[in-house]
Amino acid sequence: MTSHITLRPPSLRRGLPTALRHCVLSFLLALWLGASWHTLLAQASAAPRAQADQDPRSLVVGQSIERKLAGGQSHLYKITLAAGQYLNAEVEQRGIDVVVTLFGPDGKQLIEIDSSRGALGPEPVSWIVETGGDYRLAVRPLEKDTAAGSYEIKIIEMRPATDQDRAMVEERKLFNESVSLWEKGKYAEAIQLAERALVIQEISLGPEHPHVANSLNNLAEMYRTKGDYAKAEPLLHRALVILEKALGPKHPNVATSLNNLAGLYNTKGDYAKAEPLFRRALAIRENALGPEHPDVALSLNNLAGLYNAKGDYAKAEPLFQRALAIREKALGPEHRNVATSLNNLALLYNVTGDNAKAEPLFQRALVIWEKTLGPEHPNVATSLNNLAEMYRAKGDHAKAEPLYLRALAIWEKALGSEHPNVATLLYNLAELYRAKGDHAKAEPLYLRALAIREKALGGKK
Repeated sequence: MTSHITLRPPSLRRGLPTALRHCVLSFLLALWLGASWHTLLAQASAAPRAQADQDPRSLVVGQSIERKLAGGQSHLYKITLAAGQYLNAEVEQRGIDVVVTLFGPDGKQLIEIDSSRGALGPEPVSWIVETGGDYRLAVRPLEKDTAAGSYEIKIIEMRPATDQDRAMVEERKLFNESVSLWEKGKYAEAIQLAERALVIQEISLGPEHPHVANSLNNLAEMYRTKGDYAKAEPLLHRALVILEKALGPKHPNVATSLNNLAGLYNTKGDYAKAEPLFRRALAIRENALGPEHPDVALSLNNLAGLYNAKGDYAKAEPLFQRALAIREKALGPEHRNVATSLNNLALLYNVTGDNAKAEPLFQRALVIWEKTLGPEHPNVATSLNNLAEMYRAKGDHAKAEPLYLRALAIWEKALGSEHPNVATLLYNLAELYRAKGDHAKAEPLYLRALAIREKALGGKK
């Protein structure tokens, strides 16, 4: 049985560590859907630190600065703050997905923000200053190889901090801690902190604020990953209602929320409910962003994944192909998201038995991920696993085994030996040894994979 790539909790991002990327609102970003428990999770890291401006520009209340930004660049700004002040700033993304980092007077990082999904919309920055002095705000692209875009940065207000401000800072800290636990595979603990953060947010902002919808989506993804669909579904429904009311039914963020709900139904195998939601999300994005926008490619991939899960490969293939073409044109032939599309198309060919088409696509995806992310990145492990699965299915165990072992080493180093994703590779490697008749090697791997999964997911099967 072939394990394939799907996206991680991604979506769990708002002032996070750099190990997770992309959006608060979407957890099914452009990858193959409908995976069983042993499907690998691809976690794409934010880009390495870019070269910053030598002379930071000063920011003051009421002044906005609009600038162009490309991959490999970083812009630096100076903000002078007094002790006890609350900073409320915003970076409006206009065609480029940025990460915003606040540094204290001592140069230490205080918070890193990538809260808005994709290349459009605001990145809000808020913080309570304990020590007066000159602070630095850095703006850089999320991905080092991204195309140029622009953004506008401004300070909305600087004032003495209130109790509500302090509550929201506490909420942010809880959320960040929950993400850290999530990355380590400690799902139950992560959910507890995320629930506490949501309660604080609802009290501070009101139950129908769009930021609450973001948090509902994140919490729903945690439950979905644990297999607790009964808890995930009402959270996703509530998030969708909030966003439709606040932003209107045709806003791109509504499309993301539709995508999340559709993804849950797709995971459950309820394709009749999932398909119209995926289609509505696609229509919103095409209308709002244009037919060749990368977010449209995301929706095409998700809809193609649904058709693949249904076994309707004739409908899935042209959608995967169109998504690949959009990304190659918009992002360039060696972008990491192009690798994702290559991987998805290769998986389709692999499932349909056309390994002659699948193998070069898998190999090209692997090369791109190694080049853009480095040879020890988790996405590289995912790519190695998929290629190994193809060789195993063909009976070419000699080629498959070293790929599995390399992938396993990457995952253990990146996430620790008890992460659920490590269980995926242990299971796949055990399957290889079982196929070879080497039961002495297979059995302990099966047992270890099962133990990891039961610990992380609370015994759910």
